[in-house]
Amino acid sequence: MKRQLNACVLAALTLLSTQPAGAQQADPVPSEQRVTVRGLKNASAWFKAESQHFVIYSDTSRDSVFQLLNNLERLDFLLRLYTAPYGKFQPRESKLTLYFHRRPGALAQFADTPPRDAVGLYSSCGAGVQGAGVLLAPIVALANAELAKAPANDTLSFLFEGYARHFLYRHTTVRAPFSFIEGFALYFATTRFSDNQLVVGATPVNIGRYLDVIADTRSSTSLSNTDVLDDNDGDARNAAGVAAIKLEFAARSWLLAHFMLSTDDKRTRLSRYLDLTAGGTPASAAFETAFGIKPADLDNVLSRYRRTSLNAVQLDVPSLPAARITYTDLPDSVSDYVMMNATLKACPSRATGEALLSNMTSRPGGTPQHPLARLALSRARIDWGNPQDAMADLGMLAGGDKGSGEASYLLGLAHLRLANQQQGPARAGSLEAARRHLADAMRADPASAEAAYAQLRAELDTGEAPGEAALTKADFAWKNGREVGEYARAAALMYAYTGDSAKARQAINVLANNRRDPDMVKWAKQWQALLLAGVDRSEVLAELRRTPASGTVFKEWSISHDSALREVNLAAGAETLQRMRANQEATDRDRFIGRSIRNPAERPKKDEVQFSR
Repeated sequence: MKRQLNACVLAALTLLSTQPAGAQQADPVPSEQRVTVRGLKNASAWFKAESQHFVIYSDTSRDSVFQLLNNLERLDFLLRLYTAPYGKFQPRESKLTLYFHRRPGALAQFADTPPRDAVGLYSSCGAGVQGAGVLLAPIVALANAELAKAPANDTLSFLFEGYARHFLYRHTTVRAPFSFIEGFALYFATTRFSDNQLVVGATPVNIGRYLDVIADTRSSTSLSNTDVLDDNDGDARNAAGVAAIKLEFAARSWLLAHFMLSTDDKRTRLSRYLDLTAGGTPASAAFETAFGIKPADLDNVLSRYRRTSLNAVQLDVPSLPAARITYTDLPDSVSDYVMMNATLKACPSRATGEALLSNMTSRPGGTPQHPLARLALSRARIDWGNPQDAMADLGMLAGGDKGSGEASYLLGLAHLRLANQQQGPARAGSLEAARRHLADAMRADPASAEAAYAQLRAELDTGEAPGEAALTKADFAWKNGREVGEYARAAALMYAYTGDSAKARQAINVLANNRRDPDMVKWAKQWQALLLAGVDRSEVLAELRRTPASGTVFKEWSISHDSALREVNLAAGAETLQRMRANQEATDRDRFIGRSIRNPAERPKKDEVQFSR
């Protein structure tokens, strides 16, 4: 059924790809499934909202979160259709946690040094995966007639860009070329939905403005299309600075992705292109093989495509899902704990983690009894203090018929950390307790990659040779958490240890192709060489048992290009002025030479020196 739906939707995209956005039908009656769990007198500005695929913590408004979740559920639906040929979807999937802020500066809490103009973030590490975004403009519901004409909405554009990028990391093994990942994210950034229609393929505002500036002013560019295909943007130079190079890379990547996603034939060729690059073929060569176009000819091809064929497409999709949302108010006493908990789940540095633990344990009045606060404190104690101090709280939260799955996971983790400090029977007892509580966590959330990975660590910490159980957990963690490099690393090593060289190569190749995670790329290339040369199983097992350093996390940032575009405009203006001056000087020189030829008396005498102006 799903494959038929995929084929139908992609066929519709092909049929309508030559038609401009604007096909209209009667608007359906909107459906709003809102359920409030509980209200509180002293409620926090923060609240929790949960839909089919997402859990959101937000300090905005319920209406903003409702509009966001409705749009995200529909975007998730659309992305699954587009990536069906190479998606790695699982029968059960954990929900993705997002933090939706009312202030742009809030993103600084997720990183010690966030990049300039950051407007969104996804972080992936062994402790979990989460995203963050900002309310920059109100999100409004759109009728069918408004889809193609609605003004740009920065909130949706940046959140859609971030989720589309993360979707590839989460649900596929595509890690290269990075130009495709960026172009794919920007392609879907401007998607807009009504209740039964969508528009896809509109030009992002800053991307369009950049391409117009370059075309109108004939300004110099820093990258060739071969550079973009092969991700060679690191050595480029631009008068407007590094940010302008990133903007150029983004613009070229978007245009290339739009071209590759524009027809059914090109989408088929795209799958071939991604297969070739995943197998190690340089992207420029893979593109020529898959599309039959030489990279040197791409400038003309894409320029013509933008002038004559590029447009947004409006489609009738009656099966668009609506978000089914459950809201939960949070008490004001836990307001600070929302972001402290988020920071702890982002695998912070030791200094940050220890500072958070100190903050929590030194508060007047102690920690609130609310589960969110107790879980945050327990996580901090496990990671940065004494794990035994967390066990009493976690035991109460995990117990009973309505016990918390997260509490069971953390309780298992606490016993696992405690076992690493013990010897003999005490260690064996802690490992057994860890296994028991982690099994409870898996029953509570059968798709939990974090719990499966912790189960793998428990198997490895027994000191015995890992068997089928360890392999199963490693495989499960990676398949349900493909964006986490540590899960892929563990899976690759387990495959190698058990003699499955094909799967080991596949997992390591995924890591080696992700140039946005240079530390993991370095590790993967080292182990590619070791496995090719032949390595003893004892060395593989020793590497398996090594745990990553604190602060090991993969971050995907979404960046506003407003500042870069201003700098590009200034540089383009300066370049145009310089060109005009050069042309004027050449004209003046030609006129002087012409007068000299007509009037020999104006020529310089033999011993005179003529200075040009």
